[in-house]
Amino acid sequence: MLGADEIQPIANGFGGCIASDEITVSGARVELMFRAPPSGEEDSGWRFLADCDTDKFIDNAAGQGIFDVNTIANYDRDIVPLLDTPVGKAYARMGVDGCFVQVESPVDPDDCLHPDFPIATGNHQLHRGWTIDLPFKFNRRDQGDEVVFWRVGMTILISLWENDTNDSVDGRVDWFRSVMSDEAFDIEETVSSDCHRLTYRLNEERDSDTMYAMYGFCVTRVGHAQLSVYTDSARDIETAKEIATNVVFH
Repeated sequence: MLGADEIQPIANGFGGCIASDEITVSGARVELMFRAPPSGEEDSGWRFLADCDTDKFIDNAAGQGIFDVNTIANYDRDIVPLLDTPVGKAYARMGVDGCFVQVESPVDPDDCLHPDFPIATGNHQLHRGWTIDLPFKFNRRDQGDEVVFWRVGMTILISLWENDTNDSVDGRVDWFRSVMSDEAFDIEETVSSDCHRLTYRLNEERDSDTMYAMYGFCVTRVGHAQLSVYTDSARDIETAKEIATNVVFH
């Protein structure tokens, strides 16, 4: 077992986890790791097993412990590159090299959808002629003119505006550029016959945790949609970008 002075800060900021005692007591390497829906604010959701028998792991609470993810990373540094993958992912060691490969997860993030709110997926109707294409199942909540979609690891906020003052598309896009944060990056614009799209990224701090944010605007002659997509994992940013550009006015 590693002493406190032997633990190095190689994976700080991920929070807590549950791990098999064989890893910290016997020095066994991690054979299976999966990210479950967190049980609380301090829980990363990561579960680290010394073998691939998930039933044994679940049934053997006495053979597990609660640790900081950084502690387990010090016992097995092979897990570090995978720690920012989202809930619902699982990796097991395979082959003669014992490298981690993605496998079917024993948990499904869809199981964490709230039963008291509507569930939306696929091509979904918003308001005022707007739709959005959602790649996963999300809960939906309407807050006045704002629509909120959420699931474990990702939240989408959408505001829809009418062009009551008959401002030009270019003029409104110019204004959005002028109020864009100086810390924005990966700025992209596309223009088509029916809309002008502007997207950019920001990394924001929330309660000492990093939130990866993608902002998007779809500006048409009759109005515009403003989207904010927040994700817990940098690996989900391409999905966030896809969502931010999937809102359409009909």
